[in-house]
Amino acid sequence: MYYKKKKGVTDTIFSTRVKIEHILSPYYWQRRMADYFEVSVSKTSRIMQKYDIYAKTPKKRKFTKPWDKNLPHMWVDNMKKELEIVKVNQVWSWDFTHLFYKSTEFYLATMIDDYSKEIVWYKIWMHHEKELVIWALDQWITKKWLSPEISHTDQWSEYRSYKYFEALKKYKISASMSRKASPWENGGQESFYWKFKFELWNLNRFNSLEEAIEAVHL
Repeated sequence: MYYKKKKGVTDTIFSTRVKIEHILSPYYWQRRMADYFEVSVSKTSRIMQKYDIYAKTPKKRKFTKPWDKNLPHMWVDNMKKELEIVKVNQVWSWDFTHLFYKSTEFYLATMIDDYSKEIVWYKIWMHHEKELVIWALDQWITKKWLSPEISHTDQWSEYRSYKYFEALKKYKISASMSRKASPWENGGQESFYWKFKFELWNLNRFNSLEEAIEAVHL
């Protein structure tokens, strides 16, 4: 009897599954595809390269937020500008992004560790309000006993509020802010949202708001 390798067969089967999902979600990169199938990134990357399956790539765009140009500049400096980030929990960066399902607008709020580039915390919210930021700090720090040395944000109203700075003082966290109309100074968050939205694709393809929100969670 001769041993016959089965890897070619399993690769063919898995590649078929990937191709079907690629038709439905053409913007999924290797990591997103690996998360979907609950397999390793290396396996997904190998299969996508072997069978010439490539995600559609987004066009480069200029990061601008014209609506904050008329706001007065906050007194808080950008501490990240001259800082060497050398460890986890040194700097966490916050941001919000708008998401739309048909006529409904909702928000995704995230915190990213600037060293590991991992999402420390996220929340889907139906309103854009400062209470979400305070709630996030209280929930995460009191439950996980983890907090950053520096909290970096843009100059949205949620991060300009007195309650936000009181919360930072409570947990002994230093505040850092990008300059107004300078979203590139929070580039990690901007880059994440840009790619995330591209891979998420059009939420209107779902049958309900609940399905759209579930896709954001995934």
